[in-house]
Amino acid sequence: MNQNPTVCLYMKDTFLCQAEGNLVDRKARELKGQMLPCGVFDQTIFYPQGGGQPADKGTIHINNETYELVHVGFDPQTSQVIHYLDHEITAEPGAIATFKVDSEYRLLNAKAHTAGHLIGSVVQEISQNHLIATVGNHMPNQYSVLFTYDANNQNGLQEVYQQDLPFSSNDALIHQVNHRLLQLIQDKMPIDTTYADPGVLENLILPEGYEVPKGKPCRITHIQTLPPVPCGGTHVDNLSHFKSIEITKISMKKSSKEGPKVPKLSYLFS
Repeated sequence: MNQNPTVCLYMKDTFLCQAEGNLVDRKARELKGQMLPCGVFDQTIFYPQGGGQPADKGTIHINNETYELVHVGFDPQTSQVIHYLDHEITAEPGAIATFKVDSEYRLLNAKAHTAGHLIGSVVQEISQNHLIATVGNHMPNQYSVLFTYDANNQNGLQEVYQQDLPFSSNDALIHQVNHRLLQLIQDKMPIDTTYADPGVLENLILPEGYEVPKGKPCRITHIQTLPPVPCGGTHVDNLSHFKSIEITKISMKKSSKEGPKVPKLSYLFS
């Protein structure tokens, strides 16, 4: 079996929705307790679920036969993308496969992921690093970003509100974030994504214990002067793709048994 890492074409072009690749392995693998037919290719345009973002949907065409994607995953041991399929591949390794991504679903997920990172960067900016994004949920109808506090915080969100910041309550924070998001969308800010250099990652302001997934391709996503963040997901290239991004509520979630509750900002976009 070919153990070379899969070349992830979606990393370079979110809007690439059709491409080809060579089949390198077709053995079945387990998914949620069930053995399913799979395909591994030398390269792919399908995003494997991870980082709070769902897997792409689409089809793979090999030798006049079409396979529906059931799921797309990532094997950290081999750095290969695993394509779970609706039926077994009959072609031999080396066969040419044509990939077709569901473009509407790809754009929806790219916008959701972009919005989540944008919210994280905006909150980090206006809170002067007192609030730092840790986890984003970009699954359909579950859009939210979880935040932690700076290392000196002992009293949670109330301590943040006591700082010299442009907000002093949940409602004020929501207002400030939504106002800044609207500005950025109206200005049609471009989104820069570059492959992550280990030295750059070390200098980013990240929450304690944050680790970039081993073996998985990663980039730095950067919007204007906002704090850059590491990410391996799909993103739109410009905020002109959005009509709106809006924080809808702030809820509190227990992050650990001993630590304070941390804020979760839920959001919608169009």
